[in-house]
Amino acid sequence: MIDLNEKDIGVFVAAVERYFHQITATAPMLRSAWLSTADEPLPSHEYTGLIEVSGDFSGNVYFSTGRATIEHLLVAMREPIRDESNLLDAVGEIANTLAGNAREYFGERLVISVPTTLRGPAPALQQRACSHPYVIAIQWQRHEAVLVVNLGRRN
Repeated sequence: MIDLNEKDIGVFVAAVERYFHQITATAPMLRSAWLSTADEPLPSHEYTGLIEVSGDFSGNVYFSTGRATIEHLLVAMREPIRDESNLLDAVGEIANTLAGNAREYFGERLVISVPTTLRGPAPALQQRACSHPYVIAIQWQRHEAVLVVNLGRRN
């Protein structure tokens, strides 16, 4: 398995910036980005949208944030805040949009699943598909989120 390169990761960074700017007309601040080490748990928040990836790649991409972030994004999209399932649907849609934007760059070689949504910590988020998953810490207004790109390219 070959880790993604800097240009590949840049596609995901651009997807995050484009998403927030299109939805809210306010760009997020990318607080930091790093390669995770084997001894460090991958970060997550209260709500997570997980996209499994196959094709020429293996692994997953997930977007994770807290309830307040999702509620504020729903308000920005003029969507109602109804219940827990509404929040889970929203975080899944965000993850799907971000992975879909990356698929435009990678093409048919990147096959993405429908989103799986999770509340709270989940063992699936700690399974590593590459030696060093890429973590992008996001701040939008006062809200924190993370995008984890846990992908390897098949030889």
